[in-house]
Amino acid sequence: MTVICVIFQLTAEYIHIAGRRSKLVIYNEYTFSKRAPLRNGIRYACSCALSKRCKAYVHVSQDDIVIKAYTDHNHEPIKYAKTPNGYYVNILRFPHYIEIAGRGSKLLMYEEYTYFRSGRVRDGGSRFTCSGYGSKGCKAHIHISKTAYVRSAKGSILLLLHNYTYSKNGFIRDGGLRYACSQMAKHCKAYVHVSKLNQIVKADLVHNHEPPSYLLTKEGYYVRTS
Repeated sequence: MTVICVIFQLTAEYIHIAGRRSKLVIYNEYTFSKRAPLRNGIRYACSCALSKRCKAYVHVSQDDIVIKAYTDHNHEPIKYAKTPNGYYVNILRFPHYIEIAGRGSKLLMYEEYTYFRSGRVRDGGSRFTCSGYGSKGCKAHIHISKTAYVRSAKGSILLLLHNYTYSKNGFIRDGGLRYACSQMAKHCKAYVHVSKLNQIVKADLVHNHEPPSYLLTKEGYYVRTS
């Protein structure tokens, strides 16, 4: 069913995505990217217009008022978390690993594409190349740092994300883990939910303090220095 909604005097809300120069419009939990100029403003298309062929859009006037919207999406909204520097990250598109039936090795999945391990990078992490490299000559690749999880000098495993560390704090519904900011003494409420597939499914990345500093010892442990 086609849903057209005409709206007046509703101020457009914008968010900035980490790693992108342009801003997105967020409306009814969905995001829209700039598509084309209009006589009296700008047309924004759903952020999944290409990947999902979603036809939803919003029209925003020159004074940032939503004047028209087509809200019939064919997918669920992308979930974002706000980082300490004010930018947003897509928490459902963090790299995670999957197993393909009949194969012994794992593939890395990121933004609905798969990648195979193809080498090492300087920090000891891994380089992953698009699975379509051989058949389609695709040159897309990802570098994954070695320090997604770190071991403290006390022997506990910490999650390291955007220079902040998180300690295991409980379980979530699917059997995954909840990680709370390590700075509990500062009453920081930041947290991360990690599924059984090692995928971040929910997060609050706004901290009330600066990230701690760690020193990597020869034994491979991380000692906090601040």
